Amino acid sequence: MALSLLLVSITVLYFSPTACIPIDNGLVLKQRLVSAGPPTKVCNSVADVMFIVDGSTSIGEDNFEIVRIFLRGAVETLTAQAASTWYSTVQFSGIARTEFSFKTFGDDSEKVKDYFSKMPYLRGTTTIGKAIDYAIAKEMTAASGNREGIEDIVIVITDGRSSDDPKPPADRLRALGAQTFAIGITNAVDKDQLVAIAGSNDSVIFVTDFTKLDNTAKETLLSKRKCVTVTRKHLKRDFTALCIQAIFSQFRV
Repeated sequence: MALSLLLVSITVLYFSPTACIPIDNGLVLKQRLVSAGPPTKVCNSVADVMFIVDGSTSIGEDNFEIVRIFLRGAVETLTAQAASTWYSTVQFSGIARTEFSFKTFGDDSEKVKDYFSKMPYLRGTTTIGKAIDYAIAKEMTAASGNREGIEDIVIVITDGRSSDDPKPPADRLRALGAQTFAIGITNAVDKDQLVAIAGSNDSVIFVTDFTKLDNTAKETLLSKRKCVTVTRKHLKRDFTALCIQAIFSQFRV
């Protein structure tokens, strides 16, 4: 009876950038809705996150170490927000290679961070489109541990302009249901390419140099989650809620 009254009285869950009720299995909305107190939103507590990391020669060994630090900080932040997060990483230059697949470490974030500490630096040119196509073919698969029915988040990190067109591969990636984000470092990046990779300007992060990327990971990296409006119609549908997880706060430098 109490639940029936609750469903009658609540038609919308209000959103807040700081509060989130996780969904334990990634799909089923918990039956603990908030009608008073701080605004609340509902988000998935699981995700498959892939990093596609630029390893071109222009980055340099010192800056690539900053990228390693950034990746470790990103994993720490993401895992704190969603404990059942699996990770995969592809590094690219003129070629692309898998650093580790989703199934390699599962949700063992400590092993992921340990790998990033020693991840080798590839070197070469910059072909983002080829890297995204490689990621689709090799990593966005059940064989690599990509979990069916779990939100896919793909984060592309680059310091330059791609010599191929990244838009068609990025469009194909989003057509599979992935949320795509682009992090551009230095003024050498092509901002139009970043938007093409991310799908919208809202999903682009730009920093002017690598030291600001480090600060982002250590000090100002936030989890930004955009959730659907949950009405009685959603609740009647087996309490199912779809929640899009973004990852990073935007930076306008």
